[in-house]
Amino acid sequence: MKSRKENLQRKLALFFCFLFLCSATSLLAEDQDSVKVKAPSKKEEANRNVMLNASSATGPRQVPIGIPGLSIDVTIYEDNLPVSFFFWPNLPTLHWRADSSLSGIGLYKLSETGIVSGAVGYAVNSNSQLGGDIFKGKVNYSINHFGAQQLDMNMNGPIGKGWSYTMSMYQYTNPGNFKLGYADELERTQMYKVGLTKVFDNKRGSISFLYKYDKSKDLGSMYGYGYAPFIYKGDGSIKEIPGISLGTTNNVQQNGLIQYMDIKTGKLTTASFNDNNITGSYAHEFTGLFDYKLDNGYNLKMSAKFQRSVSRLNLQIPMSITENVTASDGYTSYSTGAAYTGNVQTTLSLLDQGKLNDFFYTAELTKQSGNHNWRLGLNEWYSKCDWTANGTFYTQSSSSTPELLTSATNGTFFGLNSSSEAYKGYENKLAAYFTDDWDVNKRLNLNYGVRAEYQKVNVDALPYARYSGFHAGSINPTTGEVANWVNTDRNFLNMVGSVSAVYKLANSYGLLGEVDYNQQHSHLEAYGGAEIPPSKVIPITIGRVGLYYNHKLFSIVSALTYIGKNNFYERRYMVNPDDYTDNQTIACRYNVKTVGWTTDIVTNPFKNFNMHFLLTLQNPEYNNFKFTAFNNNYDFSGKSVTGLSKTLIELDPSYSLTEKLRLWASFRYFGKQYANLSNSLYFNGHWETFGGVSYTLNKNVNLGVSVVNFLNQTGVTGSISGSDLMTDASKYKNYLMTGSYIRPFTVEFKTSISF
Repeated sequence: MKSRKENLQRKLALFFCFLFLCSATSLLAEDQDSVKVKAPSKKEEANRNVMLNASSATGPRQVPIGIPGLSIDVTIYEDNLPVSFFFWPNLPTLHWRADSSLSGIGLYKLSETGIVSGAVGYAVNSNSQLGGDIFKGKVNYSINHFGAQQLDMNMNGPIGKGWSYTMSMYQYTNPGNFKLGYADELERTQMYKVGLTKVFDNKRGSISFLYKYDKSKDLGSMYGYGYAPFIYKGDGSIKEIPGISLGTTNNVQQNGLIQYMDIKTGKLTTASFNDNNITGSYAHEFTGLFDYKLDNGYNLKMSAKFQRSVSRLNLQIPMSITENVTASDGYTSYSTGAAYTGNVQTTLSLLDQGKLNDFFYTAELTKQSGNHNWRLGLNEWYSKCDWTANGTFYTQSSSSTPELLTSATNGTFFGLNSSSEAYKGYENKLAAYFTDDWDVNKRLNLNYGVRAEYQKVNVDALPYARYSGFHAGSINPTTGEVANWVNTDRNFLNMVGSVSAVYKLANSYGLLGEVDYNQQHSHLEAYGGAEIPPSKVIPITIGRVGLYYNHKLFSIVSALTYIGKNNFYERRYMVNPDDYTDNQTIACRYNVKTVGWTTDIVTNPFKNFNMHFLLTLQNPEYNNFKFTAFNNNYDFSGKSVTGLSKTLIELDPSYSLTEKLRLWASFRYFGKQYANLSNSLYFNGHWETFGGVSYTLNKNVNLGVSVVNFLNQTGVTGSISGSDLMTDASKYKNYLMTGSYIRPFTVEFKTSISF
């Protein structure tokens, strides 16, 4: 009865908000004389090469803004709707790729993301390729020298009487940059999309219906396989271990065998990483789009989507390495039973599985009214998720072909569900937002907006301390506590506001400023750990002030920015610095802030040459970061944020030799990055490089060659597994560690055919 009542309340709320949206036309101002302020000719977000990703070949990169956890709040939108409700556990790249099924890809700036979604960070926005009144088609094919292949195609055209169709297909096969012992492919992804569009007889709008099916078997190309052991030299630099090259050597045990305990039932299952029920994800999506020009210059757009999906992810997280074990330490090969000597890596395996039913609805009413460009919007986003993360520890050899080991102390698999998560419930977000782009006079432009969001979370979880053998109904061997499901029902009001201004001092230069304030509360996934997350509001404040200058040869925007986020909550896997076999999942709460200066320049110094330059200097640091782990108190307040550089540089030159031949490159410099919370370990700065040649054979055929990491750097980024609590850096000179790395040198050939 309760679920029916809640469904009825949701439907009524949606119905009345929609009536409000449609009737709000009478509240908008009448037309006035138009005045236009010339804003900066180039915007920073327009020049980000977001699809050039040094971490993944299949998704957009996360644009760093100086605060952890913000660049992943929202990743990708399609047709004004999120690709997935939240990036975890339903990764957007399981259901979206930059292929021929899209008519265009852009990037939301920070203030726009906050108003339309309530999240913080840069977000990719894309639109489906719909049918039209003429037949069109496109085929893309690419292959790299490791053997990864992508084939995608779209055909669309008229049917008759205002109807048109679109059909798309995407196929991706990736054998990986290294050889797996238990599978021929690291990833196999398929996507299919079909749609119908009807243009109304009065030519004032259209309606479209789309269906998409995607299926992905990803053994870890995004998570778990981007690690390798290396020698940390103690001065921020690393060197490779002989026979273990970064990026082209597998770091996961070749047997592919895993045993896990179902956190819901306590049932033990032995399986392979290659099993479909371990790594196979899929989704069915039904989307409706409506676009209509109303009377008096109003335009109404509505998008709705239902997504039914299963997300299965296989994470292998290296925790620590024990060097030079001998036969007396009791390690044996799982396959042969022979005694093992050498280096031993402890790994946490997390088998994440979620079943989701999501519904998204967005409506926007817009009008150009004199000096105002108004927008009134509505979001109704709902996600129901049943999710588990079954955790298992195992040991393996640290070698070029890692093998599964058995320990005389722990056996083959141990610590079952001592690091595990589970929840089942729903989250609903109902929001209304309003924006206005207002040319106050010939010199001043104001862009302001507000969002009011009602967020409801109803979830059953297991908020108990974890131990080996933990599952629903289990009894804590120390305290006698029974792990029963606990329901949490919370309601929040999140407010978002944004004001930005451009003041034109002269024809070519002026001032700009922006203030954004965003309130958030924990998402559904935050309830899966050993405690209920705090109900405190998570406020994010962004302030920016700067200037712009436009010249016929170049355009420059330079600004000082402050970003702060309080009450941030996350769970981190940590290793006891006094005992590398002792691991815990720690719930952390802290504040984080950064002050930065960004300068963005676009220049065309001579014909056919273009250069984009972006420099960011920032100081991201933790505040009020205190917690207890392994019976010790830790305080990392004032420490620099891990994995974020204080100096960022982007250089993007391009030159057209002829009308058909173009050369391009992209250089990104990331300064020194701290690798653990204590800031005792760090990586020196490194470059990420991309380049290529594109050639237009004729109006229908384009050819291209691109290179990733053409400087062939063996850089390590992010954090060092298991090192967060290490404080004495002197112990880690020429020390064997495991960390994540940038993509290796890769050459890719591309062909695009349109007809």
